[in-house]
Amino acid sequence: MQRLETLPQIYQERIEAALRNLGSSLSDTRRLASAVQKLSDHYINNPDAQTPWHTEWAALAYTCYYFPLNYLRVSAVLRAGKASGFWQGLTQFTDFGSGLGTVPLAIADALPGQFKSGIAVERSAKTSRIYRDLLRPNAALLPLTWHEQLDAPSSDLASTWLTLFSFALTELPTLPKAALAGEALAIIEPATQQDGRRLLKIRSDLLSAGWHVWAPCTHAAPCPLLTESARDWCHDRIAWEAPDWYQDIEQHLPMRNRTLTHSYLLMRRTPPPASSNLARLTGDLQRQKGASKQMMCRGPKREFLSWQHKHGEPPSWPRGALVHVRDGVEMKSNEVRPNADECTLIG
Repeated sequence: MQRLETLPQIYQERIEAALRNLGSSLSDTRRLASAVQKLSDHYINNPDAQTPWHTEWAALAYTCYYFPLNYLRVSAVLRAGKASGFWQGLTQFTDFGSGLGTVPLAIADALPGQFKSGIAVERSAKTSRIYRDLLRPNAALLPLTWHEQLDAPSSDLASTWLTLFSFALTELPTLPKAALAGEALAIIEPATQQDGRRLLKIRSDLLSAGWHVWAPCTHAAPCPLLTESARDWCHDRIAWEAPDWYQDIEQHLPMRNRTLTHSYLLMRRTPPPASSNLARLTGDLQRQKGASKQMMCRGPKREFLSWQHKHGEPPSWPRGALVHVRDGVEMKSNEVRPNADECTLIG
């Protein structure tokens, strides 16, 4: 069964405080919904444009609506990196296109004590003010400074430095050179075909340049979604339970967000620990006559787990989950056909 994510209760108070300083409140649902619709239209019509932080409606919409969604997405990636040991040895970070400081807030909550300090790269002064409202009452949770441009870390800190891009790389034509001067890269992007396939290409380029992939991939071979398909892309899906105040805003909107998708990539200059027989589910379970199939990735070939109905009900494992596939499982074409004890969920 898929894990159901929830936004920490304290963020209702923090979001309320931020909205109050913007001249609104969570009870002003129609006004907030109107702002959300306007920002949604902006993103749809200008997919490569920056968030217009200078406008009142963008600040309101992001604070009450997009911040919770992106906080949960970032938190999911932080957990995935923790499971693989990705964050070990990293003590400083730069968050490019930090917006309201979603990444530093999620890091402080999910990885307490991991980082000594952080840099938020954001040109809008308004965002840092909203961040301070969202951070209260734990203002000293994580030392964070705000810069207007991305700089490379000093040589003495490079081996402990992480550079993050959270829904910001889509605004850039290429990966900045300054981002490649540290030890680690974390990139989280929208789960669109364009952004997802671009991330697969970045993975390929970084591997060619000597970097090592830690997650979400279980291998360093060419990505089959990129090399064997012109349409597929890699992304995860998480389910969440929206709080009542969020659902009140949604009552005035045409969209509902009960599952959230994102694409991500975690890479370092040092290789990950060796692993074997691990595969990642890169598709949702598709029920068909006689069998249920789910796309998986463990190497350069496009493969599917195929659960034969004659062996019983297939497991309900979420897209993005890691599984262990035993040696000697029956294969037919690109289908891996395990019995119940030959493929197990990790974690």
